[in-house]
Amino acid sequence: MKRFCMEFQGEIALMLISALGLLFLWRCEHASFAEEAPPVESRYVLVSDTLRVRDKDGFDGEIIGWLDAGDCVTVIRDGKGWTKVKCGVEAGEGWVKSEYLTNRAADAGRYKNTSGGRIHIRNGVGGGHLDWLDGGKTVTVTVWCSDAEGTLWGFMGDGWVKYDCLSKVDEE
Repeated sequence: MKRFCMEFQGEIALMLISALGLLFLWRCEHASFAEEAPPVESRYVLVSDTLRVRDKDGFDGEIIGWLDAGDCVTVIRDGKGWTKVKCGVEAGEGWVKSEYLTNRAADAGRYKNTSGGRIHIRNGVGGGHLDWLDGGKTVTVTVWCSDAEGTLWGFMGDGWVKYDCLSKVDEE
């Protein structure tokens, strides 16, 4: 009887060890022990002039540099209204307001009104009517900026026009 109990305990111990091994293997397949690197994402600065880079997220962060319209930055982390970016400032990285970044690269250059009619020239990004840009007319856009809704606007010297109404003209 004593021998039977010892053999039975040995089988139980073996089953427990096997079960623990299987559990460990399952856990290894379904959990990552090392942090995965986030995907690298580039964004473009959309401002009419310059964008402040701060040492922490929030307006109380110290200004550590400036970015110009059209500059390309690498996203490190998105926060609530702020994005940590790797950029060409002395510190190498900092925080900028998220609303001034876009995934779309819009080049400065010659653009044609392809809306099929005339479009508003605005006195600011999404601002009031200033003048009209006739259908088919070509203008030079020098800088891009987005409004709070994410609509892209191009500055053409006399005012701002919506990106959706323009098509890039190939330079020859």
